[in-house]
This record gives sequence, structure tokens and C-alpha cells, in this order.
Amino acid sequence: MMEMSKAIKCPSVEFQLINFKKIQEVLQRKDILPQYLKTPLILYLFNEINRLLDTPEEIEKIREDFVQLWSLDTVNEQTEAFALVKSKPDDYVLKPQREGGGNNTYGVEILEKFKSQHATSELKAYILMKRIKPTPRPGFMLKKRQLNVEGVISEFGVFSYLISEEKALLESKYGGYLLRTKNFETDEGGVATGYSVLDSLVYEEKD
Repeated sequence: MMEMSKAIKCPSVEFQLINFKKIQEVLQRKDILPQYLKTPLILYLFNEINRLLDTPEEIEKIREDFVQLWSLDTVNEQTEAFALVKSKPDDYVLKPQREGGGNNTYGVEILEKFKSQHATSELKAYILMKRIKPTPRPGFMLKKRQLNVEGVISEFGVFSYLISEEKALLESKYGGYLLRTKNFETDEGGVATGYSVLDSLVYEEKD
């Protein structure tokens, strides 16, 4: 009913779906990503590009920046994923189609998920992701009025807004950033769930 109305949806169903881990997994596939890079939309979003990104070399360079994701839709995919996790459990994270922290499964606990009674059907709601392992840095964390110096890592995210009308893109612009910082030994990263804190950047110009 809402989608059929003339109200401005924020976000619309389409944009909400884009945020799902499953959509991210599908978009990074070799046969899917080129379909979205070879469109005039890319020229609009990145006006410094004066031509389409259409060579195999360019597409592969873009894919190199994506973290590896694996589908768990079929029994064969689940079997292959289980073998990957079993060989190096700490290199992977199992993610559902949810946000906010506290929902992911890490390391050897992933293997228990695969061995559960209803694993074949339940795992279809997840994707397997290669863990990102950034180098920790010293950070000052204030907790309960106590200042602690800890090894921390941060996640940088960009806010943007996009206004469209049916298939026409009207405007797409940057709208700020979000920096989340947490102890480097903490697996989860949600601010609302208390795993990480809001942080800010310090710009330092070097000669």
C-alpha cells in the first residue's frame, strides 16, 4: 500500500533491499557486476569518469576491492563453505540479513551452525564472508568515567542521499560520514548494542 502511494519512501523497498548482505553477495559476482558498471548511471554518479567501465581488466580491478562473499543457497555451496571454514575458522564470519551488531557468528561457532539439525534450510538466510583484519592502533576509550588506552580498529562509512523517480535518477550526493571505533579483540561492531563507539577523524596533511 505504501509503495503504491505518492508518498516519498525513505528508503523505498528497492533501496532497503540493496543493503541486504545477499544483494551484496550477488552484485560482486563476475557475471552480475559488469551489468551495472556498463551503464550511463556510472557516468552520472562518478562524473570524473568520462567513459563506461567496460573492459575485463577494469571490472576485475573493482572486484579486487570487494571482500569475498559466498552464497549458501544450495547444498553444494554449503558443503564448499563448510570446507573453507573448517580449514581456517578464524578467517570467516557468518552473516544474516540483519544490521545493528550482535547477529553474526564467528570462527569455530560457524561449524556448529553448519552441523545443526535444520542447517540446510536455515543457512539459506545467511552469507559467508571473509573476515577483514585491519591493523590495530592505540586509542583512548572512555568507559564508565575510566580512561583506558587500548588497541582499537575503526570502520568508516559514508552517508549519501539519492532521489529518484521510477527509473530516473534525479540526484545523488554525499551527506557526511560515520566512524565507529571498537577494541580490536571485539568481534561485533554495533554502536546501539554497545560494542563500538562513535568517533571522529583528524585530518593531517603531510608534505
